[in-house]
Amino acid sequence: MDPVRRFVEVFETIGTRPALTATAQDDNCATLPPFSGEIAFGPWWVPGEVEE
Repeated sequence: MDPVRRFVEVFETIGTRPALTATAQDDNCATLPPFSGEIAFGPWWVPGEVEE
């Protein structure tokens, strides 16, 4: 999770390597593993401009 750049990435281990399985950004609502319900990410972000 990067609250300044406003994104979250979810990885899982496939074999012996990490693999990106899901992402969410900005004010998206998403169901990300291992959770079964939708999560609103907007309230988690740092107020102000998004860094590039």
